Amino acid sequence: AEKYEEVFQAYEKYNQLKLEENVLDFGDLISWTLRLFRQRPAILKKYRQQFKHILVDEFQDTNYAQLQLIKLLAPPEDNPNLTVVGDDDQAIYAFRGSSVHNILDFKKHYPKAKEVVLTVNYRSGQPILDAAYNTITKNNPDRLEAMLDIDKHLQAARDGQLPEPLIVEVDTVEAESDFVVEKIMELLSGNYTYKDFAVLARANAHLSPFVAALRRAGLPYQLIGNRGLFDQDEVRDLLFFLRVAANPYDATNLFYFLHTEALGIESSEILQLLNNAKAHSTSLWNVIVEKSQTDKRFKAIVEYIAHAQDNDTKRSVTEIFHQFIQKSGYVTPLIKTETLENQLKLKNINLFFNKVKEFDAENPKASIAEAVEYFDLLLEAGENPAQAEIEDVDTISLLTVHASKGLEWPIVFLVNMVADRFPSRERGDVIELPQQFIKQSLPKGDAHIQEERRLFYVAVTRARDYLFAVYGKNYGGSRTKRPSGFLSELGVKTETWKPQASQLSWLTEITTVPTQKPRTVIDGNVNLTHVSYSQINTYLNCPLQYKYQYVLQVPTKPHHSFTFGSTIHSTLQKFHTYELHGQTPDLSVLLHIYEREFQPLGYESQQHRLTRFEEGKVAITRYYSNYKSHFPGKPQVLEKNFKIQIAGIPLYGRIDRVDRNGHGLELIDYKTGAKKDQKTVDKDEQLTIYAMASQALFGAIPDSLALYFFDDGVKVSTVRSQEQIETKKEDITKVVVAIKQSKFEANPGFPCQFCAYNRICPFAVKTS
Repeated sequence: AEKYEEVFQAYEKYNQLKLEENVLDFGDLISWTLRLFRQRPAILKKYRQQFKHILVDEFQDTNYAQLQLIKLLAPPEDNPNLTVVGDDDQAIYAFRGSSVHNILDFKKHYPKAKEVVLTVNYRSGQPILDAAYNTITKNNPDRLEAMLDIDKHLQAARDGQLPEPLIVEVDTVEAESDFVVEKIMELLSGNYTYKDFAVLARANAHLSPFVAALRRAGLPYQLIGNRGLFDQDEVRDLLFFLRVAANPYDATNLFYFLHTEALGIESSEILQLLNNAKAHSTSLWNVIVEKSQTDKRFKAIVEYIAHAQDNDTKRSVTEIFHQFIQKSGYVTPLIKTETLENQLKLKNINLFFNKVKEFDAENPKASIAEAVEYFDLLLEAGENPAQAEIEDVDTISLLTVHASKGLEWPIVFLVNMVADRFPSRERGDVIELPQQFIKQSLPKGDAHIQEERRLFYVAVTRARDYLFAVYGKNYGGSRTKRPSGFLSELGVKTETWKPQASQLSWLTEITTVPTQKPRTVIDGNVNLTHVSYSQINTYLNCPLQYKYQYVLQVPTKPHHSFTFGSTIHSTLQKFHTYELHGQTPDLSVLLHIYEREFQPLGYESQQHRLTRFEEGKVAITRYYSNYKSHFPGKPQVLEKNFKIQIAGIPLYGRIDRVDRNGHGLELIDYKTGAKKDQKTVDKDEQLTIYAMASQALFGAIPDSLALYFFDDGVKVSTVRSQEQIETKKEDITKVVVAIKQSKFEANPGFPCQFCAYNRICPFAVKTS
């Protein structure tokens, strides 16, 4: 009783803190909606009348609270227009709070509901479907098939003979990964390509041997949907740098940071440094500082840390990171050799960079130590976002079974199919609650094994043609592993695989290949999903810069001109939203919005940031005094998104403001840079794209287009003709085609000195 009282008090305090901070968590989005509907019948009535038809997809993944929301919006006694779609055999998210009982008990809540059973499968061959059915029926009677007396045995829509699923027994985990590689190479000789293969495991940690085997064999692979951005070497090194910058006397983090490949220090040297520190009873950092007097590598390390700790500059954590990446040449090897692996590393670095930017934006005055604390708390809480993926690239997929749901491959390997791994051991909740608090009936069978069996069913049905379920007898340790109990339920044959002399030929060859062998070189056509005005403009300035920024996604530090422009755009958008709602806010409201929206990133120093902030306040005040003379009426639309198809590729953009003048519409773009003359505005490419967007959004070329120069308080108007629009479409089409064909030649010249990539670009024109 004391234990549960403590739990309830902690939960009560947690809810109190959320209310004090005016925030909701995910569960609150449902529970507070339920409270609103139950306490305010008029609001519930409004939404019942609004939603004439309700469709709930993946119903097996809903939780108890979501079921109550559905019942409030679509009361069973009203015989509502409600359709739920789901498969109880694919309910695999109990660890997220979903309840398979929602779908199992649906007919109890809605007894008049009609069932429509979908049994035609358009993915897998019949042998795979039969094997999957053999195992999932072991969950009876806790299945809809048994409860409703329906037939859920899937029938393949595909004709022709397909191979039976196969259970493969090997001796060791090394032999298991060897079998997978050998079978992939064998089937590649047919009509299959790398992207037709998937290796599925119960847990992320079980994939490591297969990553190593594929890397040794030089086969291209990707870890898909895999949480673990902070675990990637290229990101972990940056976290070590952050910790060392906060405290260089932390010997553990300093030791790991010294192993960063870009620093060029051998492991033997690092061990010698440790020995020297121990012999002289001093810190590892002191040894490095002394070493920096004679060795330029260590001098550079000391300078990196000194720059990060320079309190006079008050640089953001983002800028400190960017300085380290640029000066250390951290990403140069990744750009120089364009492999899939290197491209993924660049994307991971960029993802982490975005996390750092988010931290800086939310904590503009934070120190390095506070940034370290923030990321360490994220890791401690288990927050480890997904690492990068590259879509539509010919690679073998490695992922967990949970991440594979909804996907399919011609050939699937289920690996580590041994007891205690799949099914996994049952782990109780960190905080167990009494059964009396569970508001739904429990299954007749073992709930954990049933959930694991459903997960196994999902894994089996990812395969279209071939399914190999593989297990090893030895994964280290003295005990021999037992095969998973699910394997015998499949009803298929088992073969033992041992590498023969003839089969060892390729194994012998790959043992001589360096483990760092580059995998797939990135070449050929680019998978272009969309373009924007900024992308087009960047490509026209320098195609190689476009490649660095949008294809390789090499991180760049924020520039003050962009962050200030973003500040002004968001400030004016929020201010004029009041007008859209018929309100007339005063200057104090506008200044308050500006102060709240001000983004501190990218400025050269603290003084520069303060100066620009004050200049912005002056410009904001001037804007308030004269904006009605430029914009006499309230805006029609603010921040209007648009999409235009160009050469089969969507061009995305956003119009800052749309007004209605005496003749028609005027589209306005805010500018925070230097004022342009009429001739320049008449040729402005972004306004031409606005005119294109107007045709798509409003069915006509606008009566007027304008640039409003915020710093000067001047609006310059112009018009566009159909001929100008068509010419611009042709120009953009040429850019789209060139990007698709990977035409990324450099365009060196005077602008190189302003390019964010001039330190790493081999073609950059250097300035004295």
